[in-house]
Amino acid sequence: MFGLSKRAVTVIGIAAGVLALYLLGNGKHPSDAAEPAAGVSQCRVTVNADVLNVRAAPALDAPVIGKFVKDAETEADKVVENGFRKIDENRWAANEYLTPKQGHDCGT
Repeated sequence: MFGLSKRAVTVIGIAAGVLALYLLGNGKHPSDAAEPAAGVSQCRVTVNADVLNVRAAPALDAPVIGKFVKDAETEADKVVENGFRKIDENRWAANEYLTPKQGHDCGT
């Protein structure tokens, strides 16, 4: 294929997959750039796992519908159910791998 060895094609494929995972699952959105206004106590968390699955429901057997990579930040809800924190409607992540950012109210 284009004069590349099988090994080179494999390495390129793996690199493309890792890049896609990073770009699609880093949890960063254009609106994330702004810090909350003083006195606002929104819940914002940082991912402390290498890769964290986002599930459709707060259960280990719920379908994986997305992923976050280490150090990704996202807004979250104060709701924690069955060890999962609600990230958004029908989006849950294991709370043990989410660290609330300083100054943000993530209490349940």
